[in-house]
Amino acid sequence: AVWDDGGGSLWASTFGGLSRFDKKTETFTRYTHDPDDPDSIGFNKNSCVFEDSTGNFWVTGFTDGMDKLDRETGRFRHFSRRTGFPAVGINRTIQEDNDGNLWIGTSDAGLIKFDIKTETVVAVYTKSDGLQSNTFWTSCKTEDGRMWFGGGFGLNSFYPEDVTDNPYIPPVVLTAFRQGGEDIDLGMAPERLREIRLDWTANFFEFQFAALNYTRPEKNQYAY
Repeated sequence: AVWDDGGGSLWASTFGGLSRFDKKTETFTRYTHDPDDPDSIGFNKNSCVFEDSTGNFWVTGFTDGMDKLDRETGRFRHFSRRTGFPAVGINRTIQEDNDGNLWIGTSDAGLIKFDIKTETVVAVYTKSDGLQSNTFWTSCKTEDGRMWFGGGFGLNSFYPEDVTDNPYIPPVVLTAFRQGGEDIDLGMAPERLREIRLDWTANFFEFQFAALNYTRPEKNQYAY
């Protein structure tokens, strides 16, 4: 993929790193991965380059997620599974909506909504949400703001402002409380437990919990 930044440079994603071509001097600058430099680009197999409306420059990899390039310093910030990013492979599938979000079609994890300002993943949509598959190969945005993402089993199109999330936060309850694999006599059902005091000799325990939402239980996320 080739991107014209409007400032005199062409940016090309290649299997040998990211290349910048200065149209005035007709010279190339290459950015390649250096395992000894954490600020170098995170991958050499680039799939896409994209500049958002605020001037941020994003580079995606076929197998290593996404990088943000600071063009003044030449340093890269990495977004990968190692940093909590939910996808490995990203093809030529980045679009920006009118609210400052990137929509990123992946090769393995569905469609990601990414907030440019906070640099965080807002939501991840998969086949269970109605997508044609979890794999996308190409994308475009029409003049009226409608987005199109194509994959191995067809197309998905939508207006980003019409995509709403379920704000319901299900309650989380204890379903078991054990020591050494044996249930502890709590005097009540585990889900009613609010506090427990253990003798100093009982310095280990195990517990299980669940969220009371059965619509798409695989979408439940927990934090502790």
